[in-house]
Amino acid sequence: MEGRQLTLISLLGGKFDHADRLFRSIEATYKNCLSNTSDVKELIPEFYYLPEFLINSNSYHFGLKQDDKPISDVSLPPWAKGSPELFISKNREALESEYVSSNLHHWIDLVFGYDQRGKPAVEAANIFYYLTYEGAVDLDALEDDLQRSAIEDQIANFGQTPMQIFRKRHPRRGPPIPIAHPLSFAPTSINLTSILSCTTYPQSAVLYVGLLDSNIVIVNQGLTLSVKMWLTTQLQFGGNFTFSGSQDPFFGVGYDILSPRKIGSPIAENVELGAQCFATMQTPSENFLISCGNWENSFQVISLSDGRMVQSIRQHKDVVSCVAGIFLLWSL
Repeated sequence: MEGRQLTLISLLGGKFDHADRLFRSIEATYKNCLSNTSDVKELIPEFYYLPEFLINSNSYHFGLKQDDKPISDVSLPPWAKGSPELFISKNREALESEYVSSNLHHWIDLVFGYDQRGKPAVEAANIFYYLTYEGAVDLDALEDDLQRSAIEDQIANFGQTPMQIFRKRHPRRGPPIPIAHPLSFAPTSINLTSILSCTTYPQSAVLYVGLLDSNIVIVNQGLTLSVKMWLTTQLQFGGNFTFSGSQDPFFGVGYDILSPRKIGSPIAENVELGAQCFATMQTPSENFLISCGNWENSFQVISLSDGRMVQSIRQHKDVVSCVAGIFLLWSL
């Protein structure tokens, strides 16, 4: 395609490469990447949105292969049925699938994270030529101009390994968040859901119970937050009391003020969630839940009126493992 071939031509001295080395077949390229350690490729964005890049629409003559067959359109897998549009559509559908989303953290570990360098990289067979890594050579310290030029060409033309951003394994993505309303023009491959009522949530252990004014704040093991009305007419007189699921006129748990909903980010490894990870904060205008234990070393402020995350504070250098209740009261 026009505009996309200039880099390749520049790299190869003003012309296209030999016909047998050009990208001509999905199957052949895939097999070569699996068998040839020097063949390192990645799928460019066009594989997921631009079928035209697979077609030689200008009928350009790329030359003949060793078997005297010409190079033209890219050969597609049988399941694409000869259609670049179907090939791109299936690629896009796979990219946006739940399977890819739930395994995306492994790719992050390989490219940007824990498995990029050192022993984890060796164990993951994720080792590349040393000049591709950031900081592998100090160009300013090289006195040989020829050597410096050769290294610069290597770096410029044959790729670089991204900077290592994460030193710990990236957590797996949480479950998909239900949407409240269907999309008007959603692709058929997207499965739509709706917000579930409180009766459909699976039962799990309660991690935190807090009594705030006339409300009960509950967080269960699945990180589901709910706020219920506390029914009592005699609490003001003191004495012992117990929670009850019945609609007892004296002590009981009433209707949902805030229906159950998921909260929080993926939990850090080796963090045992418990009541110490949650606390309530009271202000004159609104009440909040504070949660911690998140993988990105943050603690979060969550509104108890609508369940939205108001703020995520990320100033700590390690996982926040405990929070305490805060009550802010002002008087005029």
